Amino acid sequence: MRLFGLYALIAVTAAGYSGYWYFLADQAETAIDAQVSDWRADGLEVSYDESRVYGYPYRLSSDSPSTGPATMPGAGKANN
Repeated sequence: MRLFGLYALIAVTAAGYSGYWYFLADQAETAIDAQVSDWRADGLEVSYDESRVYGYPYRLSSDSPSTGPATMPGAGKANN
């Protein structure tokens, strides 16, 4: 019976950690989208396909393949 309590504690802890990790991953994706929206509102042209958050269970990493450079509209054109 003592082992059942230990196994139950381990299972609840693992489930709680997993839920927290996925909550943080969702928060990271939301923060990335908000930052890109702010850049676009400031006039920057930002292009990316989609961002992904990965690294479970040890870390929280973000990647966005096919990311283009952020540029200001009209940057590099001479004013005549």
